[in-house]
Amino acid sequence: MLDHLGRDFLRAIRHALGRVLQGWLIGLLAGALIAEVAGFFVEGDWPRRAFVHVAAIALAVTLSYAIAVTVAMVEGVRGMMAAATQLDDVAKVAANAGLGVIDAAVDAVDGPNRHGIR
Repeated sequence: MLDHLGRDFLRAIRHALGRVLQGWLIGLLAGALIAEVAGFFVEGDWPRRAFVHVAAIALAVTLSYAIAVTVAMVEGVRGMMAAATQLDDVAKVAANAGLGVIDAAVDAVDGPNRHGIR
């Protein structure tokens, strides 16, 4: 059980890091492209001033960070939901086993089918 849990955990971490890296890269490219295109339309030609390129880098870094953090938060929530689902399944199995023991004990005292637990 612990080996299975460890493999699932590592697979989920790998998946989440891949998604964060993908979001970061998309944000980096989109931010740089948006700022450079905006500079092109403002100046009417390819931007010659360094300010436009510095602004493009700043926007790219900011947008990539925002997207990466958002993706990380979404993946974290998905992970918590998956963990809660697995805990719910384990609790159901444990509760059914416990009810079986209680049912057998009550049957031994009162006789079968007289208590209505199940």
